[in-house]
Amino acid sequence: MAVSTVLEIVDIPVAEGSMRGYAVRPGSLEGSGGGADYSTASIIVIQEAFGVNNNIQRITRRFASEEFFAIAPVLYHRQGVNPVAQYGDMETVAKHRRGMTNELIAQDLNSVIAFLDRYGLADAENIGIVGFCMGGTVAYLGAVTNSRIKAAGVFYGGGIVNPPTEGGIPLIERTGEIKVPVTGFFGGQDQMIPEEHVDKIRDALTEADVESEINVYPDAGHGFFCDERDSYNEAAANDSWDKVLAFFNKHLKNK
Repeated sequence: MAVSTVLEIVDIPVAEGSMRGYAVRPGSLEGSGGGADYSTASIIVIQEAFGVNNNIQRITRRFASEEFFAIAPVLYHRQGVNPVAQYGDMETVAKHRRGMTNELIAQDLNSVIAFLDRYGLADAENIGIVGFCMGGTVAYLGAVTNSRIKAAGVFYGGGIVNPPTEGGIPLIERTGEIKVPVTGFFGGQDQMIPEEHVDKIRDALTEADVESEINVYPDAGHGFFCDERDSYNEAAANDSWDKVLAFFNKHLKNK
């Protein structure tokens, strides 16, 4: 049963200054950070390439309504407080993503977790990460690079198989570093992530002995979870929500 939620806009310290975060907690957790006697499992919600927009903020509230502490950090903080782009505006997306590297993103995830350590209403011992589009790849990166993350949900993360644009090895080749459960959701009609890439991700996780489940929706395309996009697929969105919620309840709350 969904519960009421409380939004707090926070500033997360990073090397360059601060990173805006949209933190949402269940309404049952009262007060402000630092003074609580109890907390709830945390989920880091990672943006699409289009930023921490209304869709991502709504997803963050949705996790909080299921009694998680949820926070969406603005990974584009080096370009402004919260830069966003309209769906399909890839020129603006390219500007916002300029200079981003896996190393910088990993640093940002470290900063978010350091914030959770200090925030009394978040259970920083049970942290999950979930991401959409670009964020799906970031969620995979978090599972690779951060031992504090206990479970990762990947929604149609592109670029896991391809070499990173900033150089370095493809992220899939680091799958052996993952020590936590991973669940993935992909569309069978996704023109950005071909079937063979999904198969490679599934095989890499299996070969690395990672507890994992890769779900493919044959009739869905890229961005199927977002009801603001033309590619929205209600059946796939509803099924994947049930599955990812059960996944985090199991691995973060032992439910």
